[in-house]
Order: sequence, then C-alpha cells, then structure tokens
Amino acid sequence: MVIGTLGLKMHIETLDVLPDRGPQFIDLTDYVEDILDRSGIRNGMVVVFCRHTTAAVKINENEPELIKDMESILC
Repeated sequence: MVIGTLGLKMHIETLDVLPDRGPQFIDLTDYVEDILDRSGIRNGMVVVFCRHTTAAVKINENEPELIKDMESILC
C-alpha cells in the first residue's frame, strides 16, 4: 500500500518469515530490496521491525563465521 500526502510517500508491507529452527539468522536483504522495487519509491528510509516478543532484527555483515559464533552463544 502506498500512501502519499504533500509530496511524501510511504509504502507499508508485511513480510512473514517462518524460521525452521532456533536460533536462526535470516538475511532479509533480498526481501527488502524486492519490496522497495515494488514500492516505486527511490529516496528515503526503510524501517524494518519485528512484532514478536522472542525474535529480533539485527543489522550485521552476513559473515558465516560470525553467524556460527552467534548461534553457538545463543544455544
């Protein structure tokens, strides 16, 4: 849904992610890029958040060794 007022645009979309195990780190980059492409908006900000109480959004390099370390710490 694109909402526009006074020359400002906002695109709201829900992305459902279902992990198959826990803890799990899921790279959302491609999903977010697809949503941006569909929105038609080229300049601005992207807000990604999680509404679940036991999940989180973490911004980090997608580095395999770091992911392994983080998984081992959380297990």
